[in-house]
Amino acid sequence: MLFAVSSYCRVLVFCRKRLFAAVCALVSIILCGAVTAAPGQLDPTFGSDGKVRVETGTGNTGFYKTVRLPNGSNVAVGACSNGAETRFCAAKFSSNGEIDLSFGSSGIATVSLSSQNHAAGAMIVDSLGRITLGGSCVNSGFCMARFLADGSLDTSFNNGGSVVTNLGGQLTHLLLVPMDGVIAVGQCRTAATTTKFCLVKYQSNGAIDVSFGTDGVVQTELVAAVGSGGTFAEAATVQPDGKLIVGGYCYSGLSPPTTCVARYNANGSLDPTFNGSGSLIVNLGAVASMPAISSSGVRDLAVQTDGSILMAVACQDGVQADVCVAKLHENGGLDTSFGAKGASIFFDASGSEHANGIYFETSGRIVLSSQCVGASRIFFDVCLIRLNANGSLDSTFGENSKVRIDFALGLDFLGLGNPADDGKVLLAGRCNDETNSQSFGCLIRLKGGPYNPLSCVLNTDANNTVDPATDGLLLTRYLLGFRGDALTIGALGLNPTRTGQALETYLASLNLDADGDGQALAMTDGLLMLRAMLGLTGGALTQGATNAAHPNVRDAQQILTWIESTHGVACLP
Repeated sequence: MLFAVSSYCRVLVFCRKRLFAAVCALVSIILCGAVTAAPGQLDPTFGSDGKVRVETGTGNTGFYKTVRLPNGSNVAVGACSNGAETRFCAAKFSSNGEIDLSFGSSGIATVSLSSQNHAAGAMIVDSLGRITLGGSCVNSGFCMARFLADGSLDTSFNNGGSVVTNLGGQLTHLLLVPMDGVIAVGQCRTAATTTKFCLVKYQSNGAIDVSFGTDGVVQTELVAAVGSGGTFAEAATVQPDGKLIVGGYCYSGLSPPTTCVARYNANGSLDPTFNGSGSLIVNLGAVASMPAISSSGVRDLAVQTDGSILMAVACQDGVQADVCVAKLHENGGLDTSFGAKGASIFFDASGSEHANGIYFETSGRIVLSSQCVGASRIFFDVCLIRLNANGSLDSTFGENSKVRIDFALGLDFLGLGNPADDGKVLLAGRCNDETNSQSFGCLIRLKGGPYNPLSCVLNTDANNTVDPATDGLLLTRYLLGFRGDALTIGALGLNPTRTGQALETYLASLNLDADGDGQALAMTDGLLMLRAMLGLTGGALTQGATNAAHPNVRDAQQILTWIESTHGVACLP
């Protein structure tokens, strides 16, 4: 019997025994109307269809920042409430989004630094796996706490686990420097002075490192300001050579805010090789020949492997907020080959956007995150834009290079996690339930790609396409026992480079036990891999296709994770 399916259903299933008729029929059913996923869509191998939600209390609680650890697990930090007080908190998750119950108390660690409410908006993880959280508390002080890798408070840090430095300011970022030292970055304001960039260096034990700046503190004023004006730090990063870059906005009090960046040597002195003075003040609207841009300020920074500097910038056109991105050479000069003379500006026709994150992938592509809101909406969504290395929009990502996600009713504020080699986008934030009475820490992971099809082990014919209509069919036929022409006729893709005996030998070398029951069978494992390659998830992936009686049988998410980790992330659409 020869089985043909049209449109998305191009698979030809070659069956010569009645025993295989059920497989053929089932394959034809699951193929019809199957829609493949694309870069920017929710990653079904993470959480519940790409999303994780953890109760954090009431009020403005939730996550503000997330970091991937070297083993693939994730840590998110922010604010948690016990009903009486909002505290610093950290939560740990496995690589597939399951909360790690061995961390802290049932997966969440909290610490109270004062009687005031406070939230951790900054985090670093050092070489020993210790997690340092930072934020503002106690009359605008720089506040930090450190947990051990298991979520217990590290009492060796400043002889108690926390440190408060009263600078009359706000801590916005933490940077990890050699010997597991920490630099806290933000803005500070002493009596009768304007607000300044402020950096404080701490030793690994939590004591201030007095060799940095002046007694451990650096303050930089980039504009002469009056009233509420000043120099405000909202972004920071460390170059591979140890130099520190701080970005934000400068506001004189008389004119609109302008993008400001400063670079420091490791000892806290301004680096004169950066723009000749150590600092840069630039009007991005003028750079990109868009005079409508009336104000702008850096919200995040990333240093590329060639030393160039990417800036995610919140800019204002006088009517609404927009997303801007600019690129600097290592010496602080604008890279005019990027975007329009060094900057790109993106408008959201449905409403305002507020840029808050940036990173670059190993492919050179650039990911920007932002808060976005429609003209008739009250609450924010999260939006992402992916760019090519030259600053142009990447048409392979989402819809028209953009993704918009409404996680839940309420304020969806999400910050980008550090990039992974697989290009998957990880975000952490806060969101509310449908009644707006309960707050949650939220994680989202989106699919990366597109990937090199040859990196997928299940690309059995080794051509330039991972195709369920060919590769999935070859796997299923092989498990059915077909060999020779019965295996390959109508099942090889265009321009295959692996055929005949080489193909059979290759298939024999693969681990094809998708459901984890210790055996590889066409009616279960072959069908599971075919469905997975078509983009099916959840019950649509597993129903009737797993050995449910086996004690170690994998669920849908575990099967997808197994395929990615064993055979390559490029195997799933």
